[in-house]
Amino acid sequence: WNQCGQDWLNGYCCLSCAEACDDKCTNAKYNCDCDTPPNAKYTCPKLAAYGRCDTLSMTGYCCQSCPDACSDECTDEPTPFPTTPDPTPDPTPVPSQSPSPAPTAWPTPAPTCLGRIRRPWNELCQEERELYINGFKILADQGIIQNLSQTHLDSADHGFWAFLPWHRAYIWELENAIRALGGQYECFTMPYWDWSNEDTPFEANQPGGELFIMNSGIGDDSTGGCQNSGSIFDEGLYFPQSPWHTNGAGDKCLIRNVQYTSVANTDGIGSCWFASPQDLMDLITGTNNYDLFDGGLEFGSGMHGSVHICISGNMG
Repeated sequence: WNQCGQDWLNGYCCLSCAEACDDKCTNAKYNCDCDTPPNAKYTCPKLAAYGRCDTLSMTGYCCQSCPDACSDECTDEPTPFPTTPDPTPDPTPVPSQSPSPAPTAWPTPAPTCLGRIRRPWNELCQEERELYINGFKILADQGIIQNLSQTHLDSADHGFWAFLPWHRAYIWELENAIRALGGQYECFTMPYWDWSNEDTPFEANQPGGELFIMNSGIGDDSTGGCQNSGSIFDEGLYFPQSPWHTNGAGDKCLIRNVQYTSVANTDGIGSCWFASPQDLMDLITGTNNYDLFDGGLEFGSGMHGSVHICISGNMG
């Protein structure tokens, strides 16, 4: 920057500007009776304690705390470097308006969300269950649940190979709809009902038995009538899509009609039966043909179809 000849550089920058220094290459701006630091950030005692006395920037400063930084040629306090004015910032360009992209079905999930690890209903805490229940109810009040239910009624794939992929995509859409509510729902993951870990309705109807899914905040067995268990799915609060389930006044309501008394054989196993974990593993490990696996999962004893028969009532 060609500043070596400036008066304020006398005694400074001896290596870069030889003409700014005398024959001894010492700073001409000394005050041996003073303890003046090169700047106001640190005091001389602190600079000395930090071991900064022998640095080039200390030459002529802190003569009491750092004697080696000064010589016998002492004058007034060192002349400080002038403050370099801040550069004038360039004006910030105004961004051009880009056309808004077409909206997608559901907003992209927040990037901070972890993988979608679905967990069984009975392992969730009450707060996690309420997140699902409340999100489901919000969508129902908006008519989204009823539309999804009608889609299942009109076009769900059953009875052939597309049964699993169709329902997998269906659950994905419901999960995304709840995530789209934002806030506490943006990382929501759909739970699932592990009926292989439940008492069957036949067992639950015995002394000491319990069907947990009917005692966990999503309504109970209303024995063919409208829900009135104190949940948000009670009559007058929740209106399902299926038009053939109505109360006495002709209003839609959610019903269930659990089949506790299904005719059972000598082992206590009848049409209302839940496959055990071992039954499920036998199907998975014992079948190397997808069509047989798909059919066994949908129509096998105690599998998908049997569970529908056991619970009965509304499909949505």
